[in-house]
Amino acid sequence: MIEVRLSTTLYERFLTCPKAAAFSIDEDAKKLSMPSLRAALGKVSHRLVEESTRIPHNWSESDIALWFDENWRVYVEEQFLELVSRWAPNHVLKPESWPGYFATRAAAKSLVSKSSGLLPPRSTLNESSNPALKEDIALRLPLVEQYLVSADLGIVGKPDFVFLENDKATIYDYKFGNNQNDVEKHKLQMYFYQLLVESVLDVEVGRLAIVSSANKVLEIPFDRTAVNRLKGDIPRVIDAIETQKVAAIPSSSNCRFCSFKSICEPFKSSHIDLLPGRPMVISGHVSKVQRIDEKFQELMIRTSVKPEAAEVKVYAVPNGHEVKVGDSVLITDNLDFKDSLIVGFSWNSRIFFKT
Repeated sequence: MIEVRLSTTLYERFLTCPKAAAFSIDEDAKKLSMPSLRAALGKVSHRLVEESTRIPHNWSESDIALWFDENWRVYVEEQFLELVSRWAPNHVLKPESWPGYFATRAAAKSLVSKSSGLLPPRSTLNESSNPALKEDIALRLPLVEQYLVSADLGIVGKPDFVFLENDKATIYDYKFGNNQNDVEKHKLQMYFYQLLVESVLDVEVGRLAIVSSANKVLEIPFDRTAVNRLKGDIPRVIDAIETQKVAAIPSSSNCRFCSFKSICEPFKSSHIDLLPGRPMVISGHVSKVQRIDEKFQELMIRTSVKPEAAEVKVYAVPNGHEVKVGDSVLITDNLDFKDSLIVGFSWNSRIFFKT
């Protein structure tokens, strides 16, 4: 039996679809999870903001801007190469074409250069907090992007900033993506961090806030009742995942961006369409493969064994996908339907071969 350490992401995934949560920690199934462009931008932004806390106090704004520009370029290139490796043979978009690229870059640069709302001025940070001896970890506040583990509660996480205010811990988490100003959306994550910090650091949390990319600090309402309710629910979720007492909850919203459609039998049998005539997957046998140029090929997929079954053309499939006539395939994710029988393969579409 797998020992589960529950993160906010895993807890939220369980609430949406318990089966997807179980898949995400299975050693084989979790290999199906693929990185996204927005996640790549988030990693770069978080890394730069975290590293900016160690910038010397005497640096000028121009020094900081130069440091940011160079490191943004380097870290984005690292993420791009990682995406190229993971998504091969698909053709990953160049970074400047990623959704939200320029807005995210501007937001991260603003947070780094102004340090507004992220932490008190670097020179005034309280460096004299209690050492945290729990879990045999020697931690001191302030913490910046520190991975914390609570063996007592069975939870893990990495709050962006934790520091002392009036002998109580304040937790900040910064947001770059969609819904960054939606306090309700972020409550659960911040209550989770509250439990984690209080368990690991043995210090009471007095304040929770998120920092948006516009340098706005948005307070999370303090709700000890909700935190205690979450604490009480954690053992139930851990036990369900560990014992595999989980059910799939197929729906268009749950399954659309799920990485596990190719192995989830309840999804396959549900035949969910995004829209009428727009299925989430195209499944069938390859009846024709036509090389278009040095990069792409077209596939004809017969979706049924019946003689009168329609054939679906899937175009812009990278040649690196070694598809042969007669192969049984499942094609899914971000399919571009021109009509019910002509479908474009996107940079982040996927082909699975069925046995």
